Amino acid sequence: MTGEGVFIWSDDAKYEGQFSHDNRHGRGTQYYSNGEKYTGNWINDTITGEGVYIWPHGDKYEGWFNSGNRHGRGTHHFLNGDNYTGDWINDTRTGEGIFTWFDGGKYEGQFITGNRHGQGTQLYLNGDNYTGDWINDVRMGYGVLIWPNGEKYEGQFSVNNKHGRGTQLYSDGSNYTGDWVNDTRTGQGVFVWGTHTKWAGDKYEGQFKENKMHGRGTYHYAEGKNYIGDWINNTMTGEGMFTWPNGEMYEGQFSAGNRHGRGTQLYSDGSNYTGDWMNDTRTGQGVFVWGTQTKWAGDKYE
Repeated sequence: MTGEGVFIWSDDAKYEGQFSHDNRHGRGTQYYSNGEKYTGNWINDTITGEGVYIWPHGDKYEGWFNSGNRHGRGTHHFLNGDNYTGDWINDTRTGEGIFTWFDGGKYEGQFITGNRHGQGTQLYLNGDNYTGDWINDVRMGYGVLIWPNGEKYEGQFSVNNKHGRGTQLYSDGSNYTGDWVNDTRTGQGVFVWGTHTKWAGDKYEGQFKENKMHGRGTYHYAEGKNYIGDWINNTMTGEGMFTWPNGEMYEGQFSAGNRHGRGTQLYSDGSNYTGDWMNDTRTGQGVFVWGTQTKWAGDKYE
């Protein structure tokens, strides 16, 4: 058979189009017994070239084929309303492309075997926007994630989570630069409180655990006070040193943010106390020496 013709199989499949030496070759339409339909180019009895393939459940592909597979540039319309336009290799989304979800989500970038893989930008239904590295359909590597409220993270990701080194800008003006583990501030970092918080201008440099100051760290207060020492669950607990702008200093033990345990306090009038503390008060055994700027200069109580 060579030229134009119609061939009907025993299972009611049918081909209408061009033939060459008994093969479907050229332009033609194939109606399959399972309800599928292809209209387009054929080479030596295989779907090769440009065409349109329609599935009975409603999916539709328009684009290039090679040996029966979607291969080259093409658009696949899914029954549920999803769409993909881009590169195909051996029937899989591989290369550059755009995938649009029926609910409004959109990805533009690189694919491998149907997955987001390589560089790409994802617009999420909730307004989030991610641009960066992907591996096997998850955010993995370096990227930038922006939230609708203006928050922004730039840094490393692992399995969709902030993980590694990165910087987070918060909607209240605060910012954090440092280590992340599974979407939490964990490790070494610097946190600066923003202008829309009651701690505006304060700064912490040190260790974090699950978003809390935990371990060794330094807290700089906007009004000039400073604490260097141990932290547990966001509170000064353990050994540390606290200094005031007027020159006063405490060095010793803390608990829940208070001077508590053994410690030494140097006062602005030159006095000093070494001994026990309880809940920020001198309580227990200790030695107090009055300073040169007091009327009891040189007096001492033990």
